[in-house]
Amino acid sequence: MLRGSIVHAVVHDVKNVLEGLIHRLGAPRLRIAGALFYARRSLSSNGPRRRQCFGYSRPGSSKLPKGDSMGMKSFLYGYIEEAWPGARTDGSAVRRQLLLRNTRSIEQHNDEKLQMLPLEDKWPPVSRHMFACPPWDAPMINFRTRPIHFAASLKEVDFELRDWLDKFEALLRELYWEKAVVHFDGAYIGSQKFEWRPTIEWVHRLTDGVLEPIVDWTFDSSIDKFELDRFRSDSTKTFS
Repeated sequence: MLRGSIVHAVVHDVKNVLEGLIHRLGAPRLRIAGALFYARRSLSSNGPRRRQCFGYSRPGSSKLPKGDSMGMKSFLYGYIEEAWPGARTDGSAVRRQLLLRNTRSIEQHNDEKLQMLPLEDKWPPVSRHMFACPPWDAPMINFRTRPIHFAASLKEVDFELRDWLDKFEALLRELYWEKAVVHFDGAYIGSQKFEWRPTIEWVHRLTDGVLEPIVDWTFDSSIDKFELDRFRSDSTKTFS
């Protein structure tokens, strides 16, 4: 126990000292973070250890014992901007009713999909309690579109970040939206940002009254996409 506490304190101090330096680096910064992470694992008295999170467990592992706070925190948060069909009616009452009907359909559909998320999810989690949105009849805070906001404090998810983003993108395929943003404050890789937008063709069809699933989008990342693909649970060994 004492050895583990000392290791945690040393790694935390080293991380703080290096933080200013690695924020000035590009891709090499990720490799430095990876080396630091594996140095911490190698100092563990029991060799490489499974990383776990309160309330969640990996397949074949037990939940983290209550009160065990060893490890580093990774924090992610963001929002999904719900799709809005628009208000251009060209003086047509029929078109106005179509747009209003699509607006309510979008809200009901998204609410149902969020409610279907699991209360507890396999690691890394995308679970129901992470997400919230205001009711549709709150116009003061729902100007044209509702914000679906989310946040989570996770234990050292940095090197499984692409796994989490994969699960988040699977959720995006189930929703109607116009923009999604994730901010990630990592334990080892610093602050990152990711943004998704449906294709302009999908947005044009939406404003024409056509409601259909989103199957394609643009994706912007503060991490090079090749580097980001290495942030998977089965790819961390590639860091050197």
